[in-house]
Amino acid sequence: MKNKRGLTMRVSRQRYSTTLRALILATSSLSLRASAADAPPAYPWHLADIWWTLPSHQRLDTLSIAFDISNDVPDDVDLYIAPLGLMTVGGANFYGGVQTRVAGWPSAAERTLVPLGRGTLFSRWATGKVIDLDYAKGPPGTHFEAGSYEGNFVSVRSACRWHAGRYVYAVKREVKGGQSWLAATVQDARGKSVCTAGLLRMDGDDAMLAPQLGSFVEVYGSDSVIPTVTITFDPPSLNGHVVELSSVLVNYPENGVPQAPRFASVVAAGGRIQMAVAPRPLSDGIRQQTLTFNPVRQAALQESILPPVP
Repeated sequence: MKNKRGLTMRVSRQRYSTTLRALILATSSLSLRASAADAPPAYPWHLADIWWTLPSHQRLDTLSIAFDISNDVPDDVDLYIAPLGLMTVGGANFYGGVQTRVAGWPSAAERTLVPLGRGTLFSRWATGKVIDLDYAKGPPGTHFEAGSYEGNFVSVRSACRWHAGRYVYAVKREVKGGQSWLAATVQDARGKSVCTAGLLRMDGDDAMLAPQLGSFVEVYGSDSVIPTVTITFDPPSLNGHVVELSSVLVNYPENGVPQAPRFASVVAAGGRIQMAVAPRPLSDGIRQQTLTFNPVRQAALQESILPPVP
């Protein structure tokens, strides 16, 4: 993934090894060449990164992004849709979204990855220290993973049978036992189906949210093809209010492959951002775009009815 300064930041199969400005990882040494015409040149492959600018000096209570998935994605495609693809809270980096194939540890005592199928996940990183499962918890069915092989990370995840439709990925700050936690959920837009990824502990009471928020879509694994699907993101909703935006920045990363083609096209569709993904490569040299919003449509989103963050 690239930040607004063009720094490459790697997303692996189910974890985001990152700090916003410091952890730079060369993906080329671990890249695998794809042989199929509809597969990316390397894995993992960021199709496009969207950078939203949030209000500065805001304390996070709730943060969410609604998104639409145009059609069903096959179960054998390794697709990661990350509406909250990079958020920094209290100086720590988090990310989350939905994947077609999720795996996790059943418990701290049983640290063997168990496949869960389609699911949702939520992860955080730390610098200068190791974080383990004492930073993670969740209801029955929550699975976990922690390690230091791609930065010091801990992650919660659970099964979630998402398909084509409209969803909301949300995090909510909670205080439990005198400690601050972020709880992550994904729900359909009617609010009838809610999946809980789990909760991750913060380092303290500092819940200040950094103004740069990333969303991305990625093909991960080592042999997945690129599907045909369109993901449409609403602007972020912070503490119950849709963020007013004039523009967003879109990056098409090279993913460690110089002059790589891109497999996504991103446009501003009224007050939303629409990312069309297709296996047909585009070798037009476009690596970055600035997209502007229609202010009338943007204001209309304030009237949108979305389910409350649980």
